[in-house]
Amino acid sequence: MKMQAEVIREGELEKRSDSLFQLWKKKLVVLTKDSLSLFPDGHKRAKGKELGFGSILKVDCVERTGKYIYFTIVTKDRKEID
Repeated sequence: MKMQAEVIREGELEKRSDSLFQLWKKKLVVLTKDSLSLFPDGHKRAKGKELGFGSILKVDCVERTGKYIYFTIVTKDRKEID
């Protein structure tokens, strides 16, 4: 049985899709001391994608406009998540 990590912060972000049209979709994001988890339907009911901090190479701030900050997470296998 996997223990639940303590949630540091939880909220909604918009993630750009990898598709040709690069649409933005809302995701529920949960931050713990070890990882960042993204849930596709805005709820923890669905299986989320967990991104462990050990797999992150860097986080780049792309643009800051008013109340929005656009950033890209680059993983060690060179995948980019916007």
